[in-house]
Order: sequence, then C-alpha cells, then structure tokens
Amino acid sequence: MWFHPAAPAEPCERGWRLRTTDGAPGLHVAPLGAGPGTPVVFIAAAGGCAADWAHVQQALSATIPSLAYDRAGLGWSDPRPRTDARALVDELDELIRRVSPEGPVVLAGLGHGAWIAQHLAQTAPARVAGLVLADAPPLDPPGGAGLGRATAAVGPALARIGLTGALASLAGDPIGLPHAAADERRRALAQPQHHITAAQEAAAWPDLARRIRDLEPPDRELPVAVIATAPDASPAHALQILPARRSRRGWFATAAGAAPADLLGPRRSALTVDAVRHIFRVLH
Repeated sequence: MWFHPAAPAEPCERGWRLRTTDGAPGLHVAPLGAGPGTPVVFIAAAGGCAADWAHVQQALSATIPSLAYDRAGLGWSDPRPRTDARALVDELDELIRRVSPEGPVVLAGLGHGAWIAQHLAQTAPARVAGLVLADAPPLDPPGGAGLGRATAAVGPALARIGLTGALASLAGDPIGLPHAAADERRRALAQPQHHITAAQEAAAWPDLARRIRDLEPPDRELPVAVIATAPDASPAHALQILPARRSRRGWFATAAGAAPADLLGPRRSALTVDAVRHIFRVLH
C-alpha cells in the first residue's frame, strides 16, 4: 500500500480516518495501489462517498496509486462546523498536504466533485499535476441546481424521520461495486448525517461555480482529461469539454447519456480509467 498514515489516525472501513490538521474533522480515506509515484485523489459527486470509486481504483491499482475520501460529514468522515464552497476546497487542499507532502497529485472528480478539483487547480496549482473531470455540470448557469434544491429539502427531512436506512436499502448498488465497497456504501448512505451534509453541500454548489467563473482557468500546460455525457455538438457538450480544449495537453471522450454510476462501475468505467491513464502518459 502506498499510503500509511502516521498518528493520529485510526482504522476505518477499507482505510483510515485521519485528521489533516489539529482540530479538523476526521476524514475517512481509502488508499489503494503500490507506490512510489504520483497518486490520484478521487473526489465523489454530490451526495457520494469514497466507496463509489472502488471499481476504478481496483482497475488502476497495479500501476497507479490512488486515494478516495469521504468529504467531512459524508460517509464515514466526521462532520465539519460549516459546509460552504470554501470549506469543500480547503478540506481537499489540507488532505493533499497530509497524504502527498512531497509533491502534487492528480485530481479526478465526478459531477460536482469535478468543480472542487477545478477550483483547487485555480487556487493551489502547485498541488495539482493533472485533472480528470467526469460528467462535470455546466458552470453557467450552474448545473444541477434543481436537484440541489430537491436534495436540500428532502435530505434533512428523511434524516429527521429516520428513513435514510430504508432509502439506502431501496437504492441498492447502482454502480456494481465489489461486495465490500457496496456494503460500505450502503451503510454510509443509511446515516442521517450523510443526508444532512449532502443538503448543505447542495446549497454551496452555486457559490462554488461562481468562484470558478470569477478566476482565470488553470494554466494551459496542466493536463486535463474530460468525460462528457451531453450529446455531441450540443451546447452542454461544448461546455463540458471546454477545460480540455483550453489545455495544451487536453483529452476528452464522450459517453452521451451515461449516468454518473455508469462511469464508476463495470458498464462504462473503462472511460474513467482511460482518462486517468491519459494524464499519466502525458506526465511521464
């Protein structure tokens, strides 16, 4: 295993719960693969968790070390005092400092998780060696706003009346994860705090989109791989692939109509794996 945390850290599910700084919430991290080498840090979509990436991590593990994490308050991580756009990005910055103090990492984000990756590449470019943006919503107007409002309204209500466990059981495993990861995911999504935090994050996404739009794009030499899910030649497709077009070392593929779960599991995860491998071909 490429990453073995020093104290203070405790075993948690398939990895550890560690604190990035004194007083910070404990973050559940799930590393996989052998080192040395530049690691990939996987960032879950809205309402997602580290277990979502288990299939992709396994496919890469022979040659590329990786780490997936639960954002504070989601999955098996402790809740944070506040959940806003800045907290989402600062948390990732602090995590990278902890797990890869000697060099930058490749960031791979799904859905709104791709926005967190983009913004960190803008604000802390020395930490980011490359970007993989899978099914990233449009920034203008912010994609997923309707779903975000629904999550903000429904999630806490389900938590209050104790229905999150039933919801997780009904949802099953849409990804097609290995058994241990599927069980970890089901139990994570059954926790009321997970849904409360997902609702808080939903309220923060529009501000994160604004912050990305207000800053210059990442350096054009930064390798960027994009997986677009909008139909070819559509305005949404053009917006999704724009970060790859801006990069001198950009790459994109199209999986029109693919659901986020498709890009994580046996159905279409080969595209996600190819996107990560493209970044490493460029870097090495």
